Amino acid sequence: MPDAHITSYPLVEDIRECKLQLRKCDVVVAYKSMTLFSKVCYDLGIPFMPNFVSFFLPDSVRFWEVELPSISLDVIDYTLTCAIQASEIVRFFEGKDATIAPNAIIVKDGFIRKLRMKTL
Repeated sequence: MPDAHITSYPLVEDIRECKLQLRKCDVVVAYKSMTLFSKVCYDLGIPFMPNFVSFFLPDSVRFWEVELPSISLDVIDYTLTCAIQASEIVRFFEGKDATIAPNAIIVKDGFIRKLRMKTL
């Protein structure tokens, strides 16, 4: 992926500012304000990944339509989650089978689990 560029934006709570920041993104990974970012991504047609491993695509299951899995926020689980997210993003852009909602991968207590989220 020679054209890959990663940017970290300051956290904003204003929907207009959020849309300005994200309008040229190809994928968004968010760990805070996930409901806001998921809605902006949906509006802009951008794939969204929350603080676990699963892509929410604008034309599929929406972030706010699933029962979110319980995750751990300890350092090891967070580090493993970030590594798996990076791998899934590469798979997604290479057109390989990536994890798409309602399927998910979570890391909890050092264990990696695949699951299917319930839709609300």
